[in-house]
Amino acid sequence: MRIKTFIILLLAMAFHTAKAQNGYAVDLNIKTEPTKNTTVNETKIGFSYEKNSHFSTLKNVLSYTNTSINYQLESYDLHNSNNHFISIENVFTFSRPINKAIQWNLTLHPTLNFQNTGTFSSFNFLGQFSLEYNVNTTKINLGVMRSTVFGQSEILPYVSLFQQINKQTFAEIGFPNSRIVYANTTRNSFSLSNNFAGTYYKLDHTTNLDENNTADRVRFSQMTTALEFQRNMDKNWYISLKTGYVFNKEYQKTTNTNTTVLDYNLNNGPTFSVGLQYKH
Repeated sequence: MRIKTFIILLLAMAFHTAKAQNGYAVDLNIKTEPTKNTTVNETKIGFSYEKNSHFSTLKNVLSYTNTSINYQLESYDLHNSNNHFISIENVFTFSRPINKAIQWNLTLHPTLNFQNTGTFSSFNFLGQFSLEYNVNTTKINLGVMRSTVFGQSEILPYVSLFQQINKQTFAEIGFPNSRIVYANTTRNSFSLSNNFAGTYYKLDHTTNLDENNTADRVRFSQMTTALEFQRNMDKNWYISLKTGYVFNKEYQKTTNTNTTVLDYNLNNGPTFSVGLQYKH
């Protein structure tokens, strides 16, 4: 009960703070990923604000994600308990120019990922630091990040190359995210993207394997290639539709030392999502 009250207060505070800024947005996204063995359903709501000045850019995004897994096979381990996960994330990004061509970017990304009950052991601190070089219509971004894109916390390189191809089209190629965006009008845009994503969740109940290893978490990781359509319905409201395919999908039960105890052997499969956004 206390963690639920904390979540509600946190979301309310973020929304109140957002209204006091130069710009804010509220997002709702619903996604499903059916496979032969399971169907993963995800509902995500986010509150964000952004403030720009001549000297810096500040952006904060607070999100709540509810993920459920419907098993098609009864033989899965802990069929009735490993089917519901919650994630609360806050992504704070600060950018400041060094000179006309170079700026530095810092991202602080605390997360709380748990099954039903959030504890201190569910907390994880991620982040990123990079230097961005701008010349004409090209941006090169190089840095380092602490991320869970492969299902566990690790230090990884970050790279991004942005190119404005023409007035309607730009491309951003890199790791972990790449995309090409085309806007045929001021209200419609189409994008083709490829993303690496992953996370892990602390389980409510752990299994002691020996004196050094405890099976206490599940981890997800996958690569998604998708086509998205976004429509600006009026001044403030946007709707998006996305469809694609998920590759290299992994769902594993692991120990506190990242040793795999059980591999659920999820199949690759399609992904579908719909999103609604209000911007002010």
